Amino acid sequence: MPASAAIAEECFSDQCTITFGYTGQIEQLTFPANAINVRFEVFGAQGGKSGGAGGLVVGEFVEVPSIIYITVGGAGGSSAFAEGGFNGGGTSGGSAGVEGSGGGASDIRLGLSLSSRIVVAGGGGGRGSGLGSAGGAGGGLVGVAGRTGQATGGSGGSQDAGGAGGLPNGEGVSGTAGDWGVGGAGGFGPLHGGGGGGGGYYGGGGGGPDAEECCTDSGGGGGGSSYTDAALISNVVHSQGVRAGAGQITFSYQLIVPLEPTPPNEDLLTPPIDPTNPPTEETVVTPTAPANPTENSVRPPDVLSPAPEALANHGQAQVMTEVVSPKVASNQSNQAGPRGIAEPPKETDSDTETSAVDEILQRPSDLQQAAQSVVVPVQNKKQPFSSSTLFAGLIGLGLFALIAGLVVARRGVPGAISS
Repeated sequence: MPASAAIAEECFSDQCTITFGYTGQIEQLTFPANAINVRFEVFGAQGGKSGGAGGLVVGEFVEVPSIIYITVGGAGGSSAFAEGGFNGGGTSGGSAGVEGSGGGASDIRLGLSLSSRIVVAGGGGGRGSGLGSAGGAGGGLVGVAGRTGQATGGSGGSQDAGGAGGLPNGEGVSGTAGDWGVGGAGGFGPLHGGGGGGGGYYGGGGGGPDAEECCTDSGGGGGGSSYTDAALISNVVHSQGVRAGAGQITFSYQLIVPLEPTPPNEDLLTPPIDPTNPPTEETVVTPTAPANPTENSVRPPDVLSPAPEALANHGQAQVMTEVVSPKVASNQSNQAGPRGIAEPPKETDSDTETSAVDEILQRPSDLQQAAQSVVVPVQNKKQPFSSSTLFAGLIGLGLFALIAGLVVARRGVPGAISS
């Protein structure tokens, strides 16, 4: 897009506006790749000699084109046979020298030809000479017709034909009809010429001339029509007679601003530390043996007696003695259960043997000496009788033998037998 004072662009945050004023040439526009919601306002130009105002078309693109071409219409002039405004304005008539030419249309194109137009805003018709009527307003699906003086005004352009030219009053040449993209020329005569038709999708017709000196004189030119391509444009609004002077085209659009990626937070890689409960190092407690073991210390079960499997696999019964301390029994009775409740000690064979030994040791000294000399083998649990039964039998046999020996010693053998 060439640099020009008539082209201005402004952006506030992600909203942008670009305005095309009159430059007298076709401009090219490429939208940014991140442009969305593109809307436009297209104004047609006004006809010469304070003629009809230009039309307005508002809408938006269904899809944003990659490249478009902008044509802004020029305002009409004022003189005999004045050239029409840029982009389709019709030439004025003659010969008074104050006739107005038609205003040019403004359009958006996909190429450079008229056939590539997708939006058109019609220009206004020029005013006729003398006290003639004003030109018609441009815009709408059908432009406004020029007013009639003594001669008739030109008709407005439509969607499929240009406006008809106005007829003369007296001698003179009628105004010409409008055509596709071009307004008709105003009629000329010996005194007053008609106004030129406005440019548009189809241009308005030129006004008729007037050959008489009195009255309302010639007719004004008709306004050009507007247009939009329904397949490419949506939300369209047409207005007539809005723009004074040259045309204008304004675009507004929104820019999609890409979000910058957020770097990962290093703090997320490690769990946060709770200031009220800081982490502590785990300590491993290793059990240690007593520094000075005594006979009152409780030894593990595998030290006190071999496992039952070891006794079962041994070839002969093992003989062993065990001294039970009262303190050990007291410590065992005070041990707590799994929930902190003291559990009664379980009675075992070794407890029964200990009770029998204590009972014998409390008897007279001769029996105590005999009992302490007895070595009791540890019986296997598979035997039908317990070790306490065998021990009691041996004690009874010993007592019997002792009593018999005392009797024999005092009475002799025959007395002993008889007794």
